[in-house]
Formats: sequence, structure tokens, C-alpha cells
Amino acid sequence: MKKMLIALLSFLLLVLICLYIFIPRHLYISSSIGIDCSAAGAERTLLSEKKWEQWWPGTFEKPYFLLYKNDKYKIEEKFSDGVSMSMLTQSMNINSKINIVKLNVDSTKIEWNLAIDNGLNPFVRISNYLLAKKIKTNLDFLVGKFGSFLANRDNIYDISISKSLAPDSLLISTKTILNNYPSTSEVYDLIATLKKYATANNATVNGNPMMNVTLLDKQQFQLMVALPIDKALKGSENIFARKMVHGNFLVATVKGGISTVNEALNQMQLYFQDYDKTSMAIPFQYIITDRITEPDTTKWITKIYAPVYK
Repeated sequence: MKKMLIALLSFLLLVLICLYIFIPRHLYISSSIGIDCSAAGAERTLLSEKKWEQWWPGTFEKPYFLLYKNDKYKIEEKFSDGVSMSMLTQSMNINSKINIVKLNVDSTKIEWNLAIDNGLNPFVRISNYLLAKKIKTNLDFLVGKFGSFLANRDNIYDISISKSLAPDSLLISTKTILNNYPSTSEVYDLIATLKKYATANNATVNGNPMMNVTLLDKQQFQLMVALPIDKALKGSENIFARKMVHGNFLVATVKGGISTVNEALNQMQLYFQDYDKTSMAIPFQYIITDRITEPDTTKWITKIYAPVYK
């Protein structure tokens, strides 16, 4: 009987020793994924609460918590390269951090790291070890979902950006300075001037109008409008002949009014910055919908062309 008791105690001691060796005081859990996107774009997406609502696979408990499989997640603090998050699971509040790591100009790694303090209680260590396995599974899934969201660049910029060539080559253009953002009628007044000039010089307009608005200062806007034509003209005092050099353009099609178009232009500029692209000239709007005959701005179709070096 005594030998059996000694053997049992020896076995329990061995189990306890193994427990403390193989389940350390601190359990470190990490999940990561590599994505083909810019680090800056990933950072903006991570810091945007609106974007979280688009990719998060769980639900929301307003105003603070994100829910996934009965666990609560809360963004505590935002940094330039990530966020710190608390996670409430099985009555345990765990601090974690999501980091954005730049690998290259067009590749990024997402890391989600946390640590669990096991203490000295062997039963707590076993419980936390099982909990850590569940957390690891959940983090792998959540990081994968976020990575899939980032892999589609449309989700980052809210527009679909593609590469194309210049739509036309021979142009006539004119410009004016305004004390307000150009109205539709002011844009089409310049278009009418160009059409009249083309007709007077036996030229045919063979494409849609183009326009660019440049903010000169807080109160002045430069409006430039151009029309593609079928032959070269000399121009006049306030009408200029242009020849668009065929090259690479980044293009996005936008549906909506002026604010939607301007936001798309801002996103296009961010795309240039994120991927270290060099712009060869100012971007312009290619007006698809006749904005005079269609007053409903939600139906306007506009293509944005931004000349790019490579």
C-alpha cells in the first residue's frame, strides 16, 4: 500500500513538473498573414470604424464592443501602425495588439499578438492552455478575414482602380477662374464654347467632355474643360489646342454627384501615395452622363483618369 502511494505521489509530481515545463507562466499567442497591399492602405482600413463594420464576421454591441463567438472585443487605442484591443472571454480580460508591418511597397503583414498570464495554480494553467487553443483558432480566422478584405483593393479605396490608355488624342480646351466651386451650368457653358469653336472650324467632337477643377486658394477655383475632336486646330485667344500623349492612366468609374467624384479623386491620390506612383499630369474627369439633361446626381457616371509614370 505504501509503495502504491509513493508511486502515485511520484506520478503526480512528474505530471506537475511536466505541467510547469510544457505550460509556461506566460502563454504567447500570435496570428499573422501576408497580403498584397500597401501598409498605408492597411493602416487606414484598420483605423476606420466604418471599415470594421464591412469586414468583421461577427456582430456589434453598440457603442463599443465587437462580438464573435460569445467573446467581446474592444478597440482601446489607435496607433499609426495598429490598434490595441481588449478581449473579454470566459470572464478573463486580455490585452492584445494588431500591428501592420510593411514588407514592401505593395506587400504587408498583419499580426495579432497577445499574452496570457498563467500564474502558479496548475489547474488554472490547464484551463488557460485550453482557452489559448480556442483563442488561437479565433484569431487565425479573424486575421484571415481581415486579410481577405485587404486583398481586394476596392475595399480600401471604395473605387475600382485599373490601368488603361488615354481615351483620345486631339483636344481643344479652355479654362476660367471662379470664386466658387464650378456649377453644372458653368461647366457646360465652357463646353458649349468649345463645341461652337469646333463647329466653326469644321471639326467634329468625337468623345465626351473632360474637366479638371484645381483649387488655387481658399476662394478661387480654376476650371479647365476639354473636348476631343477629329482633327488638329490652331486654337484662339482663349481656346487652346492640345494633344494628349498616349500613355498609362489609372482609371476609376464613379457613380454619383460632385462630392462622390471628389472623394474618388482623393482616394486616387491616396493610391498614388501608397504605391509610390508618379503622376505625369493633373487628373481629369471624363463626363459620361450629360449632367444638364440628367438632374439626378445619383445617376451621373464619371470616369477619372490619372496619368501615371509606370
